[in-house]
Amino acid sequence: MQHREWDPPARRADELEYSGGDMKVTYDRSVNAAYIYIASAIEQGQVEKTYACDPAETGGQINLDFDVSGRLLGIEVLDASHKLPRELLEAAEIIG
Repeated sequence: MQHREWDPPARRADELEYSGGDMKVTYDRSVNAAYIYIASAIEQGQVEKTYACDPAETGGQINLDFDVSGRLLGIEVLDASHKLPRELLEAAEIIG
């Protein structure tokens, strides 16, 4: 029996649904920045290292926050209104 990888059906970007699920997303309109929490909570000082993705590669600044064990805690997206789906930002907690 040959193993076949599952290929999900193609969907257009405007068909995607963003419910937020258990993942918290905050959006600060005043600076057009969003934060996607991978960890359920991030305590003061818990971020040990921030990796800045190359703006040339991503078309804007995206920062990955890691704890001391190298686990991804969250993702900061600058210029969020151009990088993230509108539905995700509308569902986010507005913090500014």
